Formats: sequence, structure tokens, C-alpha cells
Amino acid sequence: MDVLCLSEHWLREEYIKLISIDKYKLASNFSRSKSDHGGSCIYVKHHMQTKDINYLQGIRKEKDFEMTAVEILYYKLIIVCVYRSSDGDFATFLRSLESVIQKVQARNKQLMLCGDWNINYMQESVRLHDVQESLLLHNLVNTVRSPTRVTKDMVSLIDVIVTNKDSIGELATAMDLGYSDYKAQIMQLNVKTIMRKCKKIKSRQYSEKNLEDLNGKKYF
Repeated sequence: MDVLCLSEHWLREEYIKLISIDKYKLASNFSRSKSDHGGSCIYVKHHMQTKDINYLQGIRKEKDFEMTAVEILYYKLIIVCVYRSSDGDFATFLRSLESVIQKVQARNKQLMLCGDWNINYMQESVRLHDVQESLLLHNLVNTVRSPTRVTKDMVSLIDVIVTNKDSIGELATAMDLGYSDYKAQIMQLNVKTIMRKCKKIKSRQYSEKNLEDLNGKKYF
């Protein structure tokens, strides 16, 4: 896996920077400052070149829209990981989600949204309808179709991986890693690499031998 997205990591900023994951680097992080728990972060493989997305930073809000975002330069891909607290303001979440989508798509970038949104896709509701309607308006769809949290009292699908319809290779897989009652979601995304043009550069080699040959050359 090239990218790891974690939501609800519960760590303060000073602590998460001390976490080391073999072969990965921390690319983006959000930690709460006014309350406990929550948060989101993105790790990428060491060799991957990334870029901070400054035009999205002002959208983040504790509990309502706890967002981390990074651009993978080689693929022109923007990955956004969002945690929405169950007691966060849903209207703020929906407005923020719409703003992120519009800003990214206006720059002609491929987008992948993921995280724990605390909206159950297995239960019809007004909130689910509003989210799905907003995503479909921008040709986006959730690729997670199986339960992501299983407890003795409830089975739910509250974690998502959302991307453009034409970028879906296979649907996301929910995998039980044995750490909690939440399952990990794994997905392979179809992305286009940036074509790099080769430039030809002509230059003179000013070595001592070349200068001697030039000085001793006769022209007729």
C-alpha cells in the first residue's frame, strides 16, 4: 500500500509527530486542540513526492470536519481524509465537503475522499440522502459496500472511500485487522501518471583537450 489514511487517531500534534511507521512518512495531520480524541492523518511511502494543499486548510473544523489532505504529485491526485464526530454539526460538514470537492475539481485534479463520516450507509436517512446527492452531483461514489464496524449490538457502514466513477478499479475491501471493532478499508485506485517530456540540451564541452584541438585547427 502506498498511502495510509487514519481517522480518529486520538493523538495530540506533539505526540503524533513521534510516531514512526516503517517505510512511511507523515504527510498531513489534524489533531484536536479544544477537546480529546478525534483527528485524522495521512502517511505515504518515503519515495513519494507530495505537496501541501494550502487552499483547503481554512475549511477544517474540530468535530465538524477534521480534515487532512495531500497531493501526490506524480499522479495529480489529491487525497482527503475526514473524520466527522457523531456530535458534530452536520450542516457544517456538508458545506465543507461541498467546498473541498469544488476547489479540487476546479483545478482539474483527481480526488479521493475517505474517513469515518459517522453516516451509516446501511440505514436510510435524510443525512445519507444529502451526502449521496452531493457526491453524485460531482460524479463521485462511495466504493465501500460492506460493513466497516461490527459490534455485538450493531453492524454499520460508516467509513468511506469516495472517488470519481471512472477511477474505480475494484470496490474497496473491508478487512478485519484484529485491533478493534472497526475494519480497515483497502482499495486500488486507477490513476494516470503525468507524462514527462524529455528535453534535449546542446552544450559545449570546455575541456583542455577540446580547447587545444580548437586552437590548432586550420580553416581553409
